[in-house]
Amino acid sequence: MVEEAFDYPNAPIVRVIGLDVPIPSGPLHFSAVPDKNRIIKAIQDMMR
Repeated sequence: MVEEAFDYPNAPIVRVIGLDVPIPSGPLHFSAVPDKNRIIKAIQDMMR
């Protein structure tokens, strides 16, 4: 929605999404989906 709705964003659009792999079950699930650290890193990279 953001990619199509805004004509002049102040910063590039950044997606924080799960890895492009089948989602495993059990404890490996957490390695494939975004977690707090990946979200914080994306925000910090965007602020630079």
